[in-house]
Amino acid sequence: MRQVVAEASYFQIVLEAAVPCLTVEWKPVTAPFDMRAALMHIHQVWQQVVLARHGRPLGLLGDTTHFAQLLPDIHELIVDWSAAMVAAGCRLMALVEPLSIPGQLSVDACIEQTHRICPSLITWGFADVVEARAWLTEQLQGLQAGTVVSGEAVGLPARP
Repeated sequence: MRQVVAEASYFQIVLEAAVPCLTVEWKPVTAPFDMRAALMHIHQVWQQVVLARHGRPLGLLGDTTHFAQLLPDIHELIVDWSAAMVAAGCRLMALVEPLSIPGQLSVDACIEQTHRICPSLITWGFADVVEARAWLTEQLQGLQAGTVVSGEAVGLPARP
């Protein structure tokens, strides 16, 4: 079951009970938008959903397919936001890679910076949403059983 829990002109947040995870589906953006406000909104929704789930494990899936190149100041925002998400209980994050090369390089750089600050956040990159959901499901089942299948933070796989 997929339930839209928040929506803006440049993203929507969907609760996917079957995984379970919050999926942030970034939309194609043609005009500048306030990334700080978007990340704060996602953080607030995360806290509300985690509270409603009484602390049961929940993953985060970011569909960054439409991301273009992110500027360095946005990298810093994302790293700070990732630390706040870890503090709010996020341990697993799956990312669907951007289609553009500059977007891929930007997301890779954000992940590398985040791992230095938040080594407990397990992150993996995927080519599509189906793979990302399957990985999150497997990881969350491991958390519920008391084991983590992939026990270290990793970035997006190397590109050919």
